[in-house]
Amino acid sequence: MELLFGKLPEFFKNEEQLRELWSAPDTRKKLLQGLAEKGFGHDQLAEMQKIIDAEKSDLFDVLRSNETMLLR
Repeated sequence: MELLFGKLPEFFKNEEQLRELWSAPDTRKKLLQGLAEKGFGHDQLAEMQKIIDAEKSDLFDVLRSNETMLLR
């Protein structure tokens, strides 16, 4: 999870930019592909959902929460 914290700024700078990327299917797909290329594929992101007790949450919420933690 700590590795993902360091990589998130490569994909989006803030929650607003994440919302923009997530709102369109094509940019969401590119974001997920980019994360997978950096070693954060479906399995790793699902594990992160478990770690932060967000298994029933959308992946957007998981990424947003990680971005929020990074900015603190």
